[in-house]
Amino acid sequence: MFTFFKIMETLVLPPGIFVLILAVIGWVQFRKKNYETGTDALFVGFCIWALSISPVSNSLMMGLESSFPIPKKIHGDVIILLGAGLNEDVTDLSGIGFPDGDMLGRITTAIRLHRKLNIPIIIASGNVYKGGKAGAPVDKRIMVDLGVDPTNIIVEKKSRNTYENAQYASMICQDLGYKKPILLTAAYHLKRARMAFQTTGLKTTPFPAYRYSSDKPTFFLRSFLPGHNSFETSCVAIREYLGILYYMIRY
Repeated sequence: MFTFFKIMETLVLPPGIFVLILAVIGWVQFRKKNYETGTDALFVGFCIWALSISPVSNSLMMGLESSFPIPKKIHGDVIILLGAGLNEDVTDLSGIGFPDGDMLGRITTAIRLHRKLNIPIIIASGNVYKGGKAGAPVDKRIMVDLGVDPTNIIVEKKSRNTYENAQYASMICQDLGYKKPILLTAAYHLKRARMAFQTTGLKTTPFPAYRYSSDKPTFFLRSFLPGHNSFETSCVAIREYLGILYYMIRY
């Protein structure tokens, strides 16, 4: 009964409900001999289903993350923490605004690495849209709440994207004399981030904050049921592939 309810849950919530609806539309159109419409519906449904299962999302992420294992030994004189999402107007324990899940993963690893190496952190995270709130001050507040000395945190809040993260963070390193920065971001983001920093001439040591993919994944029946987490992961990976392609063309 538990398994039955779990299966039903995947079919009545997005994206599973969309797969089910498109499958029904495709079946009805084939019954009416509208083969072209039926094929289109089934194809779209298949694509949504494929992107919504963990074997596909894991494979997409693996292509981005496999080149960046966690180093056994790490040395540097500063941590450059790249920003991610921000929930701007939510009320938090110590202020307004709270990092999204992606950024929390990066913050957590940055703090652990900071305590291990006893080196400062540069947070590179501005606001994407005019009038928005920069992420870096909020991220700093969370880090201070978790015990990091505020004098060990340098805030860069002008950058709007990864490329600008690299430009502004590199200028800070140059001004303050940092020569061996550790570039910390989500594993899937590291390839594009390194491409951005290469345009500045600053050599960085990549360090993955966390990973989505597993080197030796174990799949079960439920792994082939559509789920919103897998769909979101697939979308993040596809966006990153497009970003890498853009950087290859642009820079």
